[in-house]
Amino acid sequence: MLVSLAAHIGFEAIWIEVEHGPADFERIETLCLAAEAGGIFPLVRLPDGERHHVLRALEAGARILLVPMVNDAAQAKMIVDNGKYPPLGARGFNTRTRGMGFGMLDLQDALTRANNRTHLFAQIETTEAVANVDEILAVEGLSGIFIGPGDLAVSMGRAGQMADPELRNSVVSCIEKASKAGKLSGIFTLPGTLLSAAMDAGCDLVMCGGDVMDLGKRGRVCWRLFRSSDLIQAGGVVRSEDETQHIDDHLPRSRPAFGVIRRRFGADAQHRPTSVEGHALRERVFDVRGLLAGEGQSPHRAVSPVQRFDGTDARSLVVGAEGGRASQRPDPRRARA
Repeated sequence: MLVSLAAHIGFEAIWIEVEHGPADFERIETLCLAAEAGGIFPLVRLPDGERHHVLRALEAGARILLVPMVNDAAQAKMIVDNGKYPPLGARGFNTRTRGMGFGMLDLQDALTRANNRTHLFAQIETTEAVANVDEILAVEGLSGIFIGPGDLAVSMGRAGQMADPELRNSVVSCIEKASKAGKLSGIFTLPGTLLSAAMDAGCDLVMCGGDVMDLGKRGRVCWRLFRSSDLIQAGGVVRSEDETQHIDDHLPRSRPAFGVIRRRFGADAQHRPTSVEGHALRERVFDVRGLLAGEGQSPHRAVSPVQRFDGTDARSLVVGAEGGRASQRPDPRRARA
């Protein structure tokens, strides 16, 4: 249900957590089905890049795979070897799965389609990975990098300091190098200076919210509305607003999480009809710097034309499931006028 809700709101990707979450492959397949039904991308973060994890997630229907703690080009190459068919990799051959169309496609077309519609990302989470990011980006068949600022901050000796300038510089540098190499980049972080810097640098896939995170925050707001004072009656514990906010900022990372894709993933992504209200709500998620002020004329990239892979204007395009051609719809801001 949460996946369908995310699609109705207007998010374009759903994060399915396996590294730190309890989801098994049957559950992954169910969530991927819900994502495809809603016309959004299922992203699965795996525990590692081992063959049985990569292969089973792709066969369950994952479109974007994220492998954590990739520190060098050899690890990135292993992801490609396990996740792509020749000539890019050595993915295990089996067409009788949902991710491969149940064997109902022409064999060569099915293999080509699988390579084109699946996107493999190496997660940059350590100072070693940052130092080797150029070599990682040079691996053929890798779609791009996804930055994990939480672990990267720990690796830098700055745990929890998401506004740290050195962390921000490392993130921006990785994003800019990905763009220069012709690869995609992504990040999972909450609205703030780091998210703003990543978006300004050209980050393509932004994950910035989720079920546990958002429910925890809203639940605390509701709870505070109904208590008569700062004294928690049941336990007799007094917490200041600053302390409560600190707790809010460190809620567990959610599963699933919700994201917006700011550059289209492949030529076979189809347009998903979305209401004007849904599109506006999606934009408000990023309204952390007044992006919608002045009739949407902000110079920030979040509301500027996003370039598809073929170079055409995709301001009003929404990423969807595979099949069909991408189509364009009227700019919702003009529709509201």
